[in-house]
Amino acid sequence: MAAAVPVSLLPTAVGHPPARRTPFCAVSYKRRRTAVTRVSCAAGDQEEEVDDLGVNVALSMLKFYKREISPLLPSSCRYVPTCSEYSMHAYKRYGVAKGTILTAWRLCRCNPLGI
Repeated sequence: MAAAVPVSLLPTAVGHPPARRTPFCAVSYKRRRTAVTRVSCAAGDQEEEVDDLGVNVALSMLKFYKREISPLLPSSCRYVPTCSEYSMHAYKRYGVAKGTILTAWRLCRCNPLGI
């Protein structure tokens, strides 16, 4: 059975003192009071050309919704950027499959119908 080697005998980098070991419960955490700045990236700001047919179809449906249907409904989105802008960005960045999943997840969290 091997004997325990004291920490001071373990090799360390030249010129550096051996590391101090502190128990996990002795670690203190300081709370910082900082202002949180949220940066929104609206999909309308970036007019990128997308080559994927599915993404173009989804974006055209979202643009139709924003142009024709959204003005008729009361503003009920609780997020900035709005859910439609978020979904446009998600489709451009991740494609149809993951963009649809992210959009559905966002709509479930937003709950625009109040159900």
